[in-house]
Amino acid sequence: MTIACAPSAAANASVVTAISARENPGVEFRQFEGGGLTSTRAMNRFYADVVAWKPQQVLLVVMNRKEEDVESFRRLGRGFAEAGARVLTFDDVHDPEGTDEGLRARELAAARETGMTVIEVSPLLAAA
Repeated sequence: MTIACAPSAAANASVVTAISARENPGVEFRQFEGGGLTSTRAMNRFYADVVAWKPQQVLLVVMNRKEEDVESFRRLGRGFAEAGARVLTFDDVHDPEGTDEGLRARELAAARETGMTVIEVSPLLAAA
């Protein structure tokens, strides 16, 4: 199995990689960024490389701060799915700059309309 991941925080990248290697030694796991990644940057910098790698699953851990980011998020989800990947994302990445609730609602709507699996982590983040 191959999994591509675009984490939004550098600390998350090393933790996710280490856990994946320990728990799933037969899974090939590749990180495409190490922090501060918006959907627009992911689309511009990594989309073609991820599609070329042909992962079975893509975990999008990206920040969406503007409408442009939400549209890029939609394009990423749709494009990876059309390339044959199962696409997952979190319902909240705890952006240090904060996220407008209206923008977050549009982000979640984009995830669902493109068939992404939304992993609910916001209760865990709120309790931390």
